[in-house]
Amino acid sequence: MNPSSLPLFLILSALALLVVSFVAMRRSFLRRLAFRDATRRPGETVLVIAGSLLGTALITGSFIVGDTLDSSIRASATTQLGPVDEVVVASPDKAAEVESTIAGIEDDRIDGVLALTSASATVATSGDDPVAEAGAQMIEVDFDDARAFGGDAAATGISGSTPGDGEVAITEDLAATLEVTTGDEVVGYLYGREIDLEVTQVLPRLGVAGYWRGFETSSPNAFVAPGTFDEAIGSEMSGGAAPPQTSVLVSNRGGVEDGADLTTGVTSLIEDELGAGLRVEPVKQDMLDE
Repeated sequence: MNPSSLPLFLILSALALLVVSFVAMRRSFLRRLAFRDATRRPGETVLVIAGSLLGTALITGSFIVGDTLDSSIRASATTQLGPVDEVVVASPDKAAEVESTIAGIEDDRIDGVLALTSASATVATSGDDPVAEAGAQMIEVDFDDARAFGGDAAATGISGSTPGDGEVAITEDLAATLEVTTGDEVVGYLYGREIDLEVTQVLPRLGVAGYWRGFETSSPNAFVAPGTFDEAIGSEMSGGAAPPQTSVLVSNRGGVEDGADLTTGVTSLIEDELGAGLRVEPVKQDMLDE
């Protein structure tokens, strides 16, 4: 049960108990009738009490499950989106133009724009008995820009400097799966290439560091040096592989949840500026609407 509704529940229960007690004291006939039936038919009395307890347990359990799911989804809004309220997915050759267009909008409802490029990858430990995460997400983003996104560096989960060549910053979810920490060596498998990487940072599942668009509650992210994707792809894309995806993230004025209240207006504003062909995805509002 939601803690905020507990005092009201106790007050209502106390009032109901007072009403029953008052009736029992003032109406002796009803009191005698109730006790007489209970003593004459103990089996039925036990069944009635057991049924009432079972019904109460089912109702209470449904409230608990509902509140748990609600809390879990709202927690994901903080840990896997943070300051990200809307997303515009663009091809890599148009991403810079899209980012520049949105950043040029003079409206105080928008307080941050950030472009990042991501791709599905496998990250594994090195050695004879490797541990792998086949559903990892590799991300290229400038860490200085990421920290400034949304105006609250603590909400982004990003710290330190942007990984350089041969370096990777991973989230705590990926570190736990691979059982690695700062200074350990891992191998990234991207577009048919093996990339040897040294873990330089372990980041929390929070905001930009925990950015994840799937249904999972964990964020196995690996942040690599800008240019890693171009080097891995080379002149040809591996057969059937999805190309890297560039997302332009938008932050609304306000906190993690109240910023989503501006989504409708901000979405319309951005779509008017971008024109046809690009869609603004209200990712935060969609998650909270769940």
